[in-house]
Amino acid sequence: MRPGASPRRRMELALPALAIVSGIGLRVLFVLRFPAITPDGRLYLSIAETWSRFGVYGADPATPSFLRMPGYPAFLAGIGLVLGSIPPAAVYGIQTVIDLATCGVVGLLGAVLFGRRVGRIAFVLALLCPFTANYVSILLTETLAIFLTAVALYFGVLAYRDLDRRVPVGRLLVCGAAIGSGILVRPDGAILLPVFALGLLTKVGEAGLKRVLSSAAILCAVSIGLLAPWTVRNTVSFHRFQVLSPGVIVGKGERVAVGFNGWLATWILDYVSDQEVWWKTFSHEPVDPATLPRRAFGSAGDPDRTLALIAEFNRTRTIDESLDRKFDELAAERIRRHPLRSWVVVPLGRMADMWLRPRTEMLPLESRWWEFRSVTKSWISIGYAGINLLFLALAASGALAHFRRREVWILLGFAVLRTALIATVGNPCSPEERYTLECYPVVLVLAAAGLRKLTPDRKP
Repeated sequence: MRPGASPRRRMELALPALAIVSGIGLRVLFVLRFPAITPDGRLYLSIAETWSRFGVYGADPATPSFLRMPGYPAFLAGIGLVLGSIPPAAVYGIQTVIDLATCGVVGLLGAVLFGRRVGRIAFVLALLCPFTANYVSILLTETLAIFLTAVALYFGVLAYRDLDRRVPVGRLLVCGAAIGSGILVRPDGAILLPVFALGLLTKVGEAGLKRVLSSAAILCAVSIGLLAPWTVRNTVSFHRFQVLSPGVIVGKGERVAVGFNGWLATWILDYVSDQEVWWKTFSHEPVDPATLPRRAFGSAGDPDRTLALIAEFNRTRTIDESLDRKFDELAAERIRRHPLRSWVVVPLGRMADMWLRPRTEMLPLESRWWEFRSVTKSWISIGYAGINLLFLALAASGALAHFRRREVWILLGFAVLRTALIATVGNPCSPEERYTLECYPVVLVLAAAGLRKLTPDRKP
C-alpha cells in the first residue's frame, strides 16, 4: 500500500484482505465443527474406493453400476490415488480450496458484467456466504458443481460478448468443458446447454447466423463429447443407452415406486415432507400420518384412502407393485380433478420452498424450525433465512437495475430453468434447497450489483 494512499483507498484494499481471512475462517469453522458424511456421501466413497481398488465402477466389485455420475467419484478416487486412501479431512481441505477459487470466479464474473467495484463486492459476498461455505465440510457434489457452474457462466458470458467480432473458440472450449464436467458431476448441470444455446441465438442480428451456429456447435460438441466415454461404457456393459444417471436410487432387486412418487408429486412442497415421508419409505421406516400436511390427503373422499394406503405401507414397510398401483390411481384421480393445482400451483410451491428456506439442512438444527422446539436453534434458522432473503432481495434489485442487458437474461434464465426442472422433472420432485445452490453464483453477482446501486460513488 502506498504511503500517501487516501483513507478510502486504504479501506478498499483492506476490506478484501479481511474478507479473505474471514472466508477462510468460516470454511475452517464448518470443517472443524460440522463435518458430515451423508448416505449419498457414503455411496460416493464406496464407488470411488471400489473403482480405485478393483477397477469396477460400482458400490461393490460384484455389481457395476450407473446409479451415480462418475465426476465426483473420480474426484474422490484421484485423492485416493495421490494419498493412498480417501480421508474425509483431505476431501474437506481440497473442497475448501475449490470453494475459495469459486469466490474468485464469481468476482471475475461480477467485474466482467458490471465493473471492477461490483466484482470486488461479489468476491467479498461469495467469501462470506455461509450457504456455499457449509458444503466444503460435506461429502457431496455441491462444492465441485458450484465451481464448474461458475466457470461455465464466466467463460460463457465472455464468449457471448466476443461473438460480435469473432467466434471465440478458446472461451467456448473452456465453457463447454466446464458444462460437460459439471454434467459428469451432477446431471442437472445439463440445463446450461440450452440456456447458452438460446442466449447465443439472441446474437444473430449482431454476429450473423453462421457465427452463432458455429459457436453453438463448438459448445455442444465439447460438452457432449465429455459424456461419450461414460455413455459408451454404459452401452457396452449394460446394453442400455444411459447418458445420465437415473433420478432415483433403489436397492438391489427393488423397483422404482413410480405410482407412489407420482402421488407425492401431487402435494409435496417442502423439505420437511421429503424427510418425513419419502426418506422414510426409501429406508423402509414407518410413516407417521400425523406428520403429513393437510394437502397430502386431497379433497373429499381422499383422506380415508390416503390413510389406508399409508397404513398398508406401515404394515410391510415396502411399496410392492399392488400398493404402488393404488397410489398411482389416487394420484391420477387428483390430477384429473385439479390439474392446475397439480401441474402449476404445487410445482411453484416447491420452487419457492427451495429458494426461501433457511438453508440449514446440513446443520444440526430442527427442520421444523417454525415450531420453536428449541428456541435457540429456531432463531439460528431464522437468522439464516434472513441472510438468504437479504441476498435474494439484493439480487432482485441488481437484476431490475440491469434488466435490459441480455447477459442478465442468461443468468436469470439459468436460475429459473434449473429450478423449474428440479421442481417438475424429479422422481420424486424432491424440494431440497441444496439443489438451487448451483444458482448461487448468479445470486451473488446480481446481489453485488444491487449493493453497488445502494452505495453510489462519493463526489470528490
